[in-house]
Order: sequence, then C-alpha cells, then structure tokens
Amino acid sequence: MEVLKLVNICKSFGGVSALNGVSLSVKKGEIYGIIGPNGAGKTTLFNVATASVRPDSGNVVVNDEDITGLPPHAVTKRGMARTFQNIRLFNRMTLQENVMVGMHCRTGSGVLRSVLRTSGQRSEEREAKIRAMELLDFVGLSKYFGKKAGILSYGQQRKLEIARALATSASILLLDEPVAGMNESETEDVYHLLTAIAYRGITIVLIEHDMGLVMNLCGRVAVLDFGELIAAGTPSEIKVHPLVIEAYLGSERG
Repeated sequence: MEVLKLVNICKSFGGVSALNGVSLSVKKGEIYGIIGPNGAGKTTLFNVATASVRPDSGNVVVNDEDITGLPPHAVTKRGMARTFQNIRLFNRMTLQENVMVGMHCRTGSGVLRSVLRTSGQRSEEREAKIRAMELLDFVGLSKYFGKKAGILSYGQQRKLEIARALATSASILLLDEPVAGMNESETEDVYHLLTAIAYRGITIVLIEHDMGLVMNLCGRVAVLDFGELIAAGTPSEIKVHPLVIEAYLGSERG
C-alpha cells in the first residue's frame, strides 16, 4: 500500500527551478532514501511534502488523500511529521517538555480548560507526560528527562528531535539528514533506532549523505540532481546506475 505519493512536483524560486516534475511513491512500513548532491532539491521536496512550501504544480497524496494546499498543522494531523537539517529544539525546556510539544496537535485542551486547570486538562497532561517518558525511553534518553535540552550532545539532540516527531503520532516520518555530523558510534545508534521505528510499522523517508547508512538501511532509494529525479530503485541498482555515478563523480555533461 502506498502511503505517500509525490506526483509531478514542480517548484521554482526566483526563476530558478528547484524541482522539475519529481514523482515518487513510498509504501507503508518501508525505509525510503532520498540522495543527491548539495542543491539537488531534496530539502525542498520535504518542504513541499509537509506544506511549509507550496508547489507551483503537482500533488502530495497521503493515504489516498490529496493534501496539496493544506496548512502544515493539517498535514501533521494526517500522520506526517519531519525533522530538519538544522536542529530545532527548545534548549531551555526539558527533554520531557520538548517531546510534549509534539503532542499539541493531538490534545483537546483549549485555552479556557488550560487556564482553569480542569480535571480533563490535568488528566490529559498526565497522559502526555507518561507518553513523553515512553518515547524518551524508546530513543534512549529517559535518564535526562528533566534536564534542559541544551545540555545534550549533538547526537542526543538528533534523537530528541525524532522522539518529538514520534510524539505527533506520525505514521510517516520524514528525516532530513538524521546522522549529519555524527561519529561512527552515533550513526550506528541511529541506524538501530530507525530500524526499531520501522519495525513498529512507521514509514520512514530520509534524506542522507551517508551512503553507507542509506545503502544498508533503505529498501529503495531515489536520486535527485538539479531538481530532477534521475534514478530510483534498490540500493544495488542505484550504486551502478550511470546517471548516479555521473552526478556524484561530476562527469562532464553532453
């Protein structure tokens, strides 16, 4: 079953084409990789998928629903969440609080209930704290739950971002360079974490420059270059694809 389809996505900025007719589909429960040189359009594709950027043309379809043009919070409610290239945490808030922020789209307490501290609001908050602790334990950060996020190492902050994305109850996770800047041990740790997430039936789409991780983790891979999809297939097919080799080695184009 295809849970995410990007259909003929086009996007230009100031006359420069960032995406030119990109189409791909992702199946439920798979780990799908998106690779390509810097400036290939990978993050723009994520921005379009999650509605932070509207495409000039094309469609984004989640679970057979065309969500093109919906606001970002509506996309989140439909089960898609993301992380970013640049870490976006609330460094002065605790880890538990950071994860609870991800639950806001699923909570029912309005302003009045929150101000009055009704029994329903207090119950909802207790449940949110328990859920946050479960997610922190899942990503291996529960012992720091009451610490400020700013004290974490770079790799730990990346894992906290993943926990916060999971807190939205996402069924599709879009991860933008989840192991960027990590050492070998941290990368291996994230590899096992992503495998565990996929084991839970959550679909993962990731942008990554670490080819070892992509080739070992992903079932299928799409390759972008200058805003165009130049190849898609299994890791073994991608490794020997002539256009992929050309894009990465910088061969002259005719």
